[in-house]
Amino acid sequence: MSEPVKITRSLEGAHALVGFLNRVDSDFSPPLSMRVNLSNYVDKLLENAEVFGIYNSLSRLVGAFAVYANDHENHAAYVSFIATDPLVRGMGLGRKLMMCMVTHCRDLNMKSLKLEVSRANQVAIELYRKVGFQECSDQMCDARANALSMILLLNKVPQS
Repeated sequence: MSEPVKITRSLEGAHALVGFLNRVDSDFSPPLSMRVNLSNYVDKLLENAEVFGIYNSLSRLVGAFAVYANDHENHAAYVSFIATDPLVRGMGLGRKLMMCMVTHCRDLNMKSLKLEVSRANQVAIELYRKVGFQECSDQMCDARANALSMILLLNKVPQS
């Protein structure tokens, strides 16, 4: 597996990301395609977010994340998604992606990283807790129904 690389706004990048999101769609609760048009979502991400991915030896996207790191007033970043292909789970790619995200957000002078996760997704919640995420207080985050809001203070995570 490669190291995470930035996915650029290109036809190849968009095509790879749409294909990947289709493969992991049912891992989201509710599925991502029930909330958004995946092609439009990818266009929006590639236009406004920081998107990174990991490719396997066959140049297939097997893990990715998107983070909005554009709140320069509060120095807060927001995770839009993080996912790995079911065929490569358990290989540490989720953690590798999370640590890439933390480093990238630090490099952009972000002080915190926020996300929402389905309360039913205990595997993801455990990963986030291992990285250092904590449940948000009501004043810091506003979660959807059945979702848990979490925050990571980037100065609390050891440099890798």
